Amino acid sequence: MRGGNWRTTFGERETAKLMTMINESVESTSVALYMTRQDLGRPSNRTPSEFELFWTYLIKVKPNANAAYEEALAKVVEASAKVAPDLHWIAYEPGPSASRYRIVAPLMWEDLEQAPMPIPERLVRAFGESEGMKWSRQLTESTEDVEIRLTLNRMDLAYQPAQ
Repeated sequence: MRGGNWRTTFGERETAKLMTMINESVESTSVALYMTRQDLGRPSNRTPSEFELFWTYLIKVKPNANAAYEEALAKVVEASAKVAPDLHWIAYEPGPSASRYRIVAPLMWEDLEQAPMPIPERLVRAFGESEGMKWSRQLTESTEDVEIRLTLNRMDLAYQPAQ
């Protein structure tokens, strides 16, 4: 609750019920610091509330490979702008001394019916076989693990500030 106090808003008894419900329904929590990287993404000019789903990629980069990963991802941005201009995503870099990047790609239900052009294909089409495969290998070799999540956009559960 931004700018408010639960006890003031709901009262002691209702706040206690809400806190019990929250504590019973949340298995675990974690906090991570991410910073938006405009240069590593292709943001859409639409607002997040206009999308129905989000692919979220949590990419763990190998130790000391952040620079190589970012260089290759910048090439993916460049290639996508050339050969797949309808693909958009927001990139977030991890906080200090962390290695897990976060890529969030907004989409609609109908977008699930057709897979986007694979990254290696985008790189090859944009830069030619030799250079495209070089960037694809660099991206793969700098990556340790990828976790993928599909999230349903539930704006009815989100805090929406007054306009």
